Amino acid sequence: MSEGSAEPSTQTAPGGLAPMIESGDLKVGEVLYWSRPRLGVRHEASVLPNGWLSFEGKPYRTPSGAAVAAAGSQADGWTAWRRQRDGVIIGSLRKPQ
Repeated sequence: MSEGSAEPSTQTAPGGLAPMIESGDLKVGEVLYWSRPRLGVRHEASVLPNGWLSFEGKPYRTPSGAAVAAAGSQADGWTAWRRQRDGVIIGSLRKPQ
């Protein structure tokens, strides 16, 4: 499955943030941000119940998919997005598998 956006009917697979929701590191509805000071831009996305991200009203299965949509080019969402409540980079919340 692609990392990009998807129609709601295809959102049955858990998204990349699902393990972080299960562990309590992220909450459903929590806001993530990506600050890009050189461009004067701050992007925001919210965590969906299935572990996907909602960015500009569209669902993305992975943080990188949402970051690519925000940047308009390749971007690593795991290092770009941060929790709004404390500024922690979401990639640091990933547990080794």
